[in-house]
Formats: sequence, structure tokens, C-alpha cells
Amino acid sequence: MALKIGRNDLCPCGSGKKNKKCHNIDRLPDNPGTQKTLSKMETYVKEYDSHVVMNEIIGLQLMAENHGKNIRIEEIAVLAAKSLSNGKPGDKAVLREILQREYTAHSMEDPPENLFTENVVFFHGNHIAFPGIAAHTADIFLSFSQVVFNSGTVFPKEFTDEVYQGIGLILELGDQLARMAGLRGNMESIGSKGRMKVCDLQVDFSISELELEELCQKIHVNSKIINQFILDPDVALDVDDSSMMPLLFYPIIYYNGRYYFVLVSNQLNALNEFILRTALKFGCQEVFLKAYREELWGHIRVACAEMKWRETDIKLDPFPDANSPNEAIYSFDHNRLAYVTLDTPLSIPDVSVSIGSEMHPPKMDNRLRNVANTILDEQNRQDCQLLVLQLTDSCGRTRMGRFMKPRDREFRLPFNVHDFLNLSKGEDWEKHSLWKFAKALAKFNSKTQTMGDAVELYSLYKQKSSGFYFSDDIMPDFLAVVPSEGSDLIRGSKIKQNYHASSFLNDGMLGFLPVVSCGDFAPIYKPIRHIGYFIESLESFRSPIWMTSYQVKDHGMAGIVRLYTNALSFWLDQMKPALEAVLNPHLKLPVEIRLELDPVIFTGMTSQELSEIPKEEYGVAFTDNVLTISIPGSSIWSFTGADNEGERELMRHTLKSFRLLGVTLEDITIEEILNKFMPLGQAKMMLFFDSQEDLMIDRRWLMEPLLLSDAEKEMLMDQLPIWIMEHMVIPEQITTRDDKKQLFNTGTNVLLEKLKEEISRYENAALLVLLLNLHESIVQKREYEKTIIPAQLICFGNKEGKLEEIRENGRMLVRTSVSLRNLIEFLAAQPVKGTLIPSLDDVDRLLALMHEITSFGMMSDAVYFNMDDPEVGILPSGRIGFISDLFSEKMEPFSLANARADIDSKLEDFARRFSIYQPADAGEIPPEVQEYINRHDAAFLADWSVSWSNLNKISYYASNFCIEEEASVITMRESDFIERLVNEAAMPEDQVCAGIEKLVLSPRDSFLKAPDGYSNNEVFPWKYNREFSLTRRFLVRHSNDAGDSMLSWGFRSATAARHQMDYLMRGARLTNGGEEIKKLIGGYADQRGTDFRNVVHDWAAQQEGFEVIGYEVPIMPGATLNADKSYGDVDVLAFHRPSATVFSLECKNTSQAKNIHEMKTEMDRYLGRDGKKGMVHKHLERDTWLNANLGQVQKLLKFDDALTVKSFMISSQVVPTPYIRAGELPMPIVAFPDLKREGVGLLF
Repeated sequence: MALKIGRNDLCPCGSGKKNKKCHNIDRLPDNPGTQKTLSKMETYVKEYDSHVVMNEIIGLQLMAENHGKNIRIEEIAVLAAKSLSNGKPGDKAVLREILQREYTAHSMEDPPENLFTENVVFFHGNHIAFPGIAAHTADIFLSFSQVVFNSGTVFPKEFTDEVYQGIGLILELGDQLARMAGLRGNMESIGSKGRMKVCDLQVDFSISELELEELCQKIHVNSKIINQFILDPDVALDVDDSSMMPLLFYPIIYYNGRYYFVLVSNQLNALNEFILRTALKFGCQEVFLKAYREELWGHIRVACAEMKWRETDIKLDPFPDANSPNEAIYSFDHNRLAYVTLDTPLSIPDVSVSIGSEMHPPKMDNRLRNVANTILDEQNRQDCQLLVLQLTDSCGRTRMGRFMKPRDREFRLPFNVHDFLNLSKGEDWEKHSLWKFAKALAKFNSKTQTMGDAVELYSLYKQKSSGFYFSDDIMPDFLAVVPSEGSDLIRGSKIKQNYHASSFLNDGMLGFLPVVSCGDFAPIYKPIRHIGYFIESLESFRSPIWMTSYQVKDHGMAGIVRLYTNALSFWLDQMKPALEAVLNPHLKLPVEIRLELDPVIFTGMTSQELSEIPKEEYGVAFTDNVLTISIPGSSIWSFTGADNEGERELMRHTLKSFRLLGVTLEDITIEEILNKFMPLGQAKMMLFFDSQEDLMIDRRWLMEPLLLSDAEKEMLMDQLPIWIMEHMVIPEQITTRDDKKQLFNTGTNVLLEKLKEEISRYENAALLVLLLNLHESIVQKREYEKTIIPAQLICFGNKEGKLEEIRENGRMLVRTSVSLRNLIEFLAAQPVKGTLIPSLDDVDRLLALMHEITSFGMMSDAVYFNMDDPEVGILPSGRIGFISDLFSEKMEPFSLANARADIDSKLEDFARRFSIYQPADAGEIPPEVQEYINRHDAAFLADWSVSWSNLNKISYYASNFCIEEEASVITMRESDFIERLVNEAAMPEDQVCAGIEKLVLSPRDSFLKAPDGYSNNEVFPWKYNREFSLTRRFLVRHSNDAGDSMLSWGFRSATAARHQMDYLMRGARLTNGGEEIKKLIGGYADQRGTDFRNVVHDWAAQQEGFEVIGYEVPIMPGATLNADKSYGDVDVLAFHRPSATVFSLECKNTSQAKNIHEMKTEMDRYLGRDGKKGMVHKHLERDTWLNANLGQVQKLLKFDDALTVKSFMISSQVVPTPYIRAGELPMPIVAFPDLKREGVGLLF
């Protein structure tokens, strides 16, 4: 891979030709004849008044449609500059005809990488600037100006004065042109191909000498500074290298007493060059460029910290030259290090001498190689892997670079530093993001030679699901990336950040603070640099409202303060329609809202402790444009409920405090605003939970969640066919079901063997504890999203628009959760004896293997149960092709329906998520509760030798043991665990031992072979509701080096297992229970059916026009509906009188099918199998009887007119049968979540 190749650089292929004449030949225009001659334009500029010509050239650059067509504009500008003339009055019509005919395209033009306009910040605030097509001009300008004026580096006063005046004038001139054209900052181009679009503005874009003087007086600069940007009329404009064209560096032409900013599109590049040559002029360029290097390094360190890379204290050998790069070693995972280095020049010659950059740190190739060897050859780092992040910059000048091939265990990523910094702000990178990209790229480069820079290749990687699989065709051996590929990521990052200046009062003086966006639900911004205290601004009103806190000392405290500022900002923004008319007149200057939180708010307290805080009121004060709001500790209690009353109270006091600004807001007006824009309800920004009520949402002692990466999955997909073909031939198309099953079964076995091989390297206890900790994080994340998703939807709306995002996040969470559980179960069944301590990167690889094992097992089941007959075979690319009607056409709408139902369920359950823990009453247990407990205890004791109460006690005390140790996961000798339960929980030892056996995963001979007495379905990882699953058995038994039996577990997993046992029992799905437990759960099945029937009855009764019989209607001899035999009962008989339609609704309290086997079982239960009738048969018989006996139905309903009878099965959840069944169902099945959401129209 190479650095960014300029259009006039030598092509890296070795031909000796310039890049534009070699591998860029594919960028010639479709009609090569369009550039034949410029004679008409040459004639025009010589004969016509140059004033009109130059105005037209400037106008072209003020059109977003022309961004990217700059080379054509530059050529015309050069012609105009060479032929300044007081000729005939300008004829715009003629000029425009020439433009349209002679300048339709240019072979050297690429799609633009930069935005059309950008915001830049200087002493006078915001400016609209033109970055042009030169690389990184806005980023370089931002850093240059920061170095000169804010870095603390001492420069000659003459240098800073001249730079200040030059920047101020050129930015102001650009602003004037932008305002004339109605432009704003951060505008994208509007198409970049084809003919140029002319500017229809009838204005003069030039400026007279008098107007220049007035402008300079206004901004306090000397008008003579403009001479630094005026093109010398005697300079030769014909140059061999267009990148050295003088007009690019001196873009203003002085003609007939007026100034023309002829190449305003190159504004920022011209400013950067001005700063460089001014530094050279005053002899401080090397000092300036050293400070520039340090400025960039500071941003790099921040970016690395935000990726959660930790800077190490590893010492490197001194660099063998005084001009040393900035460099550091970071750790981002166990045995994963990153060597980050920054290479920038310390000398930029005048453009008349050279267009290149000089005085880069010498012999960087040797340095990179030596550092890699030093790190990787250390005795204690034999298992370490290294990422070399090579960051470079040449201040906008050209520089050829080369990159040596990395050694083993080393991966390299060369980025331009500005690309890296922009991506770090726009891509939300986590600690492994660049590492995964580097690994995937190295793998791709081992087979394919690439020509493109890191941003372009990263863009491809991201587009291809974190990989480089382009198509099913043969992988190419050479890839030339389309120029500007990936620039959309950079532009998107800049638009996302929305960098600009926000007005700010500092000690009573009005100034400007550069800020970037930090909220997507309101216009909230934060300073680009930390200024010593918490500060964010809301820009919804005339002037910014700054929200500050001087109490914040760490990230945890900042997070708590941000809860309040986010709520204030969101609700104030929502109230903008009612507030701006009364608030804006009093916001001539920015206002600061300073939050002072009671210190107890920063401490974690139980609900009991909260309830004991004395009631206090909010406090407000106003001094020197600072509005201080004191938030009492007792207010926390008001935020804990399911409604937003606490936030309404916060906003009520905030709105009242605006009176101190002089705003007239009566109490009644405030209440009207609150009731209109935040009515009492569930829309709330501040989510306070009581984790005592549900330990699974407890956030203490958690690792960062690790989600299975697409990158590892993609790399595995390339390897898998090779492994399988060592055992069987894979033809281009597999035709028989048996051969397809063989492929899937072989794939499963091969993946299992590979998993055994790779996992065997790791130390068992270390890997197990790491996996259990990761599982704890996933459990907490899953439970937290049950609250955050409905909270976001209730506040921000757009449920349907967010559906795909929610589905994708859910898909990633589920696949990780399943793979992680299965991996823990594998390790429990097959302990390993390796010595390596695993990294998270290693775990990701293991998760990818387990994910594919599960996937291949599911595909095998789909073929085995005749639910799918996919097209399978080897592809020209070498991957296995898989096309499935079941997974792509049938399961997709089922998944979509499930996602909608799941969101609805979360919304309905939202209030329960805020339940407050109530300690159990130590008084006498009510008789009905005691009877319930006794019944369950007796059944479990009879079948499992442990009572139901004591089984729950084991989970409860296991959770408490973790909390006592202040750890998510703990390991304990099994003997100690038993002893503590006997002593602390007062449990009989025999029941403790029996209970452990029902809650533990133990080693066994084979992962896919169940212990004696159990079906293998109880261990297959692609099955659901398995006996030997972490969801039921949260304890993992293993041995230490001394041979002691050890138990490891996490407290959230213990809680989740207890919930799962209860869920399975109440859902009549608890397997391997024994006779007494079967009887127990049989009663639950009957009750669940009755409960759901009543829910459907009550819902139907509330629908307009419906009359519902209040009981289950029997059809049998002697009943109201008198039949020749018993046809059973109609669960819900509803009559829609307006349409004379009777609905016979059969209600089924279903459980969601989670895998192929369960889907097949469910479908057989509904529809029947092998000649056996399914449950739908008796419903069809009832439907037939009702339609044959309409007279009895009319009599029951007291309705004499003709009736229509419709029968439906109503399922409590979305079931797959309607989606995967081939052909029409004998009776329609409607999911109750769909019926509630879409209404009774589904029944008509």
C-alpha cells in the first residue's frame, strides 16, 4: 500500500510515467475530443473586458455544482490572467456558450474529496471558507492557526502580526463572496461530472481600493497585506506542472483599481502557503513546524485515548537524529500493542523552489523495523502482536513514500494524520477497530496487490461488511481503488462534528469558543478542547445557552452531570416554539446555566437511603449572566418512577429561573408549556433504576461488552472451504439433500476440530473467567436495552424509522450472546490445558468459530426437517455459496414482524422497568402463598431432590457472594460453596449438592454427546431450551492445579438462570422435570391459556362496533349452540354489528420459536404431521359447524339479518408458521401483537 498519490507524482507501478498518464488513464472523459482546443476562449479573453470574465470565473466557483471541476476553472483563470484587457463590453451569453461547448470535462478531474464549503474559526468568529480540491486544506489551516495563536509557542511578533492580518483579510473576502451567493458552511458538492453550471447572480464580485480600505479598518488590519496574495503580473503563468501554477498561491488579481479573488476556491490552500512562506520569511519556519507536529500529536493522543488505547511506559531506544518523530507504544488488549508514530516535515521550501516537503525524520523504514523487532523479540512478548500505525503529513505538499513489508506478528496501517483524526471522530472506533481492519487488509494484500491509500481501502472494507469480499467471482490479483473513494467518510465526519465557533462570555468579555456537536437529539455542542470544567452549549435560541459544572472530577461524575444537561437541553429544544419569542429578546449575549448538584447525587445509594434524604427545594440565583441552579439530593427520588414528573419539576424550576433574565413567564404559562411539550407521561430523558429490583441491570464491576465482529466472521469465511475440502469435494452445485446435509455436518465437525485446536492454547481458568465476565456485560447490555430502546422511542418518536437500526443492533447482540454462551458451555464440557492468557481479540476469533458451528448446525437441521432446500456449492471466489428461500425470503418477514412485536412489548413493559425494591415483609406468609410454595417445594423435592425454594436460594446466595466480593464473576472451591450455603442459607447439605447438580455445567467426554440419561439435543448449541445451557446452569465446574473442584459464575448469570427457570416453568416448557414437576407445570399451561383468552376478550370488547360474548361459547349437545356432538368451546365469540360479521377467535398462548427445530415442532403441532391431525383440525370443524348453523348463531346474537362467520387463530406471539408454511394456511393465524398495533382491520 502507498501514500496518497498526486496526479503529477510518478506512478508507483514503476513505469516512470506520471500517475495521470499511467494507471489513471481510465479517468479520461467519455468524449476525448472535448479538450481539443481553447482557441475560442483565448480569443474571447483577449477581445472582451476582463472585468466580466473574472466575475464569471468567480461566480463559477460559488456554485456547489462546480465543486470538483476546479481544473477547468483554473485553466480559464490562467487564460484570463494572461490576457487582461479593456476590450469590448462583456457578453455573458457568448462566454457561457464557450464554457458549455469547450469545457465539458477534464481528464485530470476526480470527484472532489473535500466539502464545497467549511466552517473555519478565527478571532472574529465563524467564517465560510472554501477548501477547494487540495487535500486536507481545512484541517491544516485549523492546526496552523492554532499553532500560531494558541499553542504557547513563542514566535516573532512580526510573524504573528502578518499572519493575523493575512488570515483575517482573506477569510473576510471569502465571507463576502459566500454571503453574496447565499452559501453556508459545511456544504456538499452537488454533482461533480459534466458541464459547469453558470452563476446567475447579477452582482460584482470584485472590490475597489476604497472598499478594501473600509473593510480593513473594520477588521483592524493593514490593507497592504493584500499584496501578499496578489498575482505578480510579470510572473510566468505557463508551467509544466499545473500543481505549481502561481495563481494557486497568489489567487487575487489587481486590475483597473479593483481586486478580484479569481481562485477563491483555493482560498484555504493559499492561506496555508501564505503562513508557510511568512514563517520562512521571518526565520521561524522550523520552530513553527515543530509546534505543528506537537499540535497534531496532541490530537493523536486524544484520539487514541478515545479508542481506549492505554499509553504504556515501554521505553524505546533514542532516535538516531535530532529530528525525531513523535512516537509512543499503546496497549489495547492483552498481548496486543500499537506503535504509533507521526512523521511531518520541518522545512517547506518556497513553491518557486520546490513543491515538496523536506526535513522529515530520516530513515523511518529502519526505525519502524527496529522498533517492531525490539518489541516482538522480547522474551516475555513471544505471543505479542503489534500494530504499526504510521501517521504522516506533508503540509499540503507532495511527498513520495514507501512502506516496507511487515514482519511476522506485525501489521501496518499508514494514514495521513488528518484522515486518521477525522475518521476517529466520525467512525466511533473502539479499541479493536483499527486492529481488525489491519488484519483483514494484510490478509487481502497477501493475495491482491492494491493501489490506494488507507482511507480508500478502509471505505471498501466498511462497505463490504468489514472485509474485502467484493463478489462471488475470482478474487482479483490487482486492485486500483477509484480516486476519492472514502472521502465521503471524511466529509460525513465533518458534517457530523459541525465544527464552528460559539459565542461565549469570559470574565464579562465576549469571545468565541470552537465547538463540535455532541448530541443527536438537540443542537448540543462541546468545546474541541477541554477547558478545565464541564461545559456544553445548547444552540436553539438567539445566543447559546451554556450549561456548566465545576464539580466534575472524573468521567463518572461527568456522566451524572450530563444526565441533567441532556434533559435540560432536550426539553428546552422541544419547547422552542413557545419560548423563542419571549426568551430571544433577553439573549443578546450568551447565558450560562451553572448546575450545582448536591454531593449525594454523585454517590450510589439504595432506594432505602434515597427515601431517607430530607426534602429540599431547588435553588436559583443570577449573577453576571450566570444562572445557577442548585439541585437537591432529595430530587433524585422524583426521577426514579416510570413517568417524567421529576423532569417536569426540573424544567418548571428552570423556566421560572428565566424570570431572573427579565423574561416574563407566569406560572400559568409555564404549566401550559409543560403540558403541551412534555405532558405527564413516560417520555423521559433521565433513567434512574433500582438494581436491587433486578440485578441484571446492575452496572458495577463490568467489562466493556465485546460484540462478535464482522471482520473475524469474514476472514473465517475465506478459510472454511479450505478446511472442508480436506474432507470432501465441494462441487459448484450440490444437488441432493443428503449431500447438502453431508456438507453442513462436515462443516460443523471441521469447525469444532478447529475450535478445539485453537482454544487448547489458552489457560483454562483465565479463559473461563474472561468469558464469564464478557457474558455478564452482554446480560447487562441486553437488559438495559429493554429500557433504553422504549425510552428513546417515547422521547424521540420515529419507531418505524428506527426499526432497522434496532434490528441490526439486536442481531449483533443476539449472535454474540448465543456464541458466548455456547463457547462457555464448550469450555465447561472440554476444559483445556494451555498456558496462554487470552486476549479479547483471541476471544473474538473463538466466537466467530462458535457462531459458524451454530449456523451450520441450524442449516443442517433445516435440510433434515425438510424445511429448506438451499442452493449450495463452491463459488469461483473460493467461498461456499448459499441461497436459501427459508432464510432470505421467509425468515426475513418473520424476523421483521418479531422485531415490531418485541418493540411493542418493550414499550408496554416500560413502566415495570422502574420498579423500586421493597424488602420482603418479615411477617407471617399468607396461607395461599404458603400453599403455593409448599406445592412447588414438594414437586421439586420429589423429582430433583432439592426443593424449589432451596434451588432459588442457591442462585440468590451465589449472586450475593459475588456482590460481597465486589466482582461480577468469582471462583470458589466447591466444598467452600457447599459449606457457605449450608451455614448461611440454612440448607440441608444433600439438597445443596442436589441443587448444584441441577445448576452446574461439568466436563464430559464429548461436547456434542450428552451425559447418560439425556438426549443429545440437550447439548447441541444450535438448539434452544437445552438442559445443558448456561441459561439454565449458571455454575461452571472445573479443577485447579491442585485437583480441587472449583465453581465459577457471574451474579447476573445466576439471576438470569433463576428467571429462566421460572419462565420455563410458567410457560410449560421446563424439560427433564420429572412426573411431579410435569403435573405442576400442567396447571400453568391451563392458566396461561385462560389468561390469554381473557386478554383477547377484553381487547376485542374495547373495539368500536364489537360485541363480545362474556364466556367461552360451547358447541355441544344441549348447549346454547346445540350440536350433534361436542365441538369444544369457542374461546372468544365477537360480533361486529355494523358489518354483520361474527368472529370465532381461538386463542393460543404461544412461546416464541427460537430455532429450526422448534419452528418445525410448532408447525407440526398446528398443522399435523405423518397423517396425524394438528390442533387446527378441531378449529376447522368448529368453523364448518358455525357456517352450517347460522340460525343458532343469529339467535344467540339476537340478530335476524344475514351473517358472515370468520374464524382465526390468535397467537400471543408472532409464530413462524404463517411465514414458512408453503401455500395458504387452512385457518388464518394472526399474532396478537400485530392485531393490537394494526387494529381490527387484520380480521376483515
